Amino acid sequence: MTQTRARAAAENNFEKYLEDISGKLSTLDEKFENISEIVHRLEERIESSDNKLDLIIRDNNLKQTFDKVPVSENEANTTFDTNANLILQRRQTHDNNDEAYQKRREIGHFWKKMLNERKQAYWNAIRSESLANTYEQWRHKKEVILPRKYRIKPINKESDEETKIRMTLALQRFDAEITLLRIRVPKYKERFEECDTKMREEITKRYSDNVQSKLLEIWTADVNRESAKSESILESKKKWLDEYERTYGKEIVKNRKVNRQKKRDTMLLQIHKWIPSKRTQRSYKVSEMITSAIV
Repeated sequence: MTQTRARAAAENNFEKYLEDISGKLSTLDEKFENISEIVHRLEERIESSDNKLDLIIRDNNLKQTFDKVPVSENEANTTFDTNANLILQRRQTHDNNDEAYQKRREIGHFWKKMLNERKQAYWNAIRSESLANTYEQWRHKKEVILPRKYRIKPINKESDEETKIRMTLALQRFDAEITLLRIRVPKYKERFEECDTKMREEITKRYSDNVQSKLLEIWTADVNRESAKSESILESKKKWLDEYERTYGKEIVKNRKVNRQKKRDTMLLQIHKWIPSKRTQRSYKVSEMITSAIV
């Protein structure tokens, strides 16, 4: 009885440690997102500063060139006015950028929500379309290539008729998934286009022309960046599918149930071999002392 209570107390302590770790990981994740946003803003600021510096250098070079070339007074004044206007326009653009980023922070929560929803919908759309195309190619091959989840496992002493029935069922499930993927693609596309529309409407409703156009540019840049990430992940998935197609029929199909049981056995063995830390051992002793005192 005492050992059971001590074990229960130790398990509670262990769960508390896990909860602590989970909470700290969540905090770190939030801080990482904030840092990523700050870095992104800094990169855009640096790029803007570089462009401004480049303009000033080109203006100085232009001025030195015109100093060397004899020109009339009217031509010199025109050149000076043009360069001054360019610098003023660049400074105005820089100020608009600062104001736009400040306004984006005002709608930061809505911005992140729409961007995440769009990212997920875009990924689902391109993944579903790509999978449907690949699966249709596999389905119409002379020797059908089935995804691993639909491949039938050999069963000892099974008749050919039973195997044929199971294969027919697997093909039906495969056809059903292809159809579902095709149906879902327009739905996902509509969803991420709706996120774009909502974001444009929110920006248009809240802000004036200059800030509005800059915010729309920032939104487009964020969307393109997330889309590029999704497309990069999709390319790696395609490579895996190509390799699966190349090696199809050459690898051994493993029984998932057996593998799961092996994983469970391994985990249980690791738990039994687990040696508690000194702090945990002290918790055991304290728990035992409290339990014995109560009893």
